Amino acid sequence: EAFERYAGVDPKALSEEEQSYLLATEIEPKLTGEPFYIMTHFPPTQAALAKVSDRGAERFELFYNGMELANGYDELTDPEEHKRRLLEQNRLRAALGKGVYPETVEPLGPFPDCCGVAVGFDRLLMLKLGVSDIADVLS
Repeated sequence: EAFERYAGVDPKALSEEEQSYLLATEIEPKLTGEPFYIMTHFPPTQAALAKVSDRGAERFELFYNGMELANGYDELTDPEEHKRRLLEQNRLRAALGKGVYPETVEPLGPFPDCCGVAVGFDRLLMLKLGVSDIADVLS
């Protein structure tokens, strides 16, 4: 919905790189006007290490005035899917001329269902201090 509302495109018609670019440049900066926005069910290409269902990647991001404050997801626990995603990321990175992850990296799992949320302390500090450049709060 966010892709259609804020960028005027169907995310299914875009590559992973195009989705990432539009999220960062066209969608996230427009999540202002309300105190908070929560974006859920990202396109499967944006799953990272989240499970994917028929609704999309089972993850969310919390935004305040266009700034991501938190990122959470239902952790992928299938070791075969971990490996498939790692190999796919290496293929994409190689095609873009970027370094690839070592082949010795083994996928995690299997492990029990779990989830979590990462909160950007540096971003909370930015809000508290009223600064707009993250470099102003890093040591």
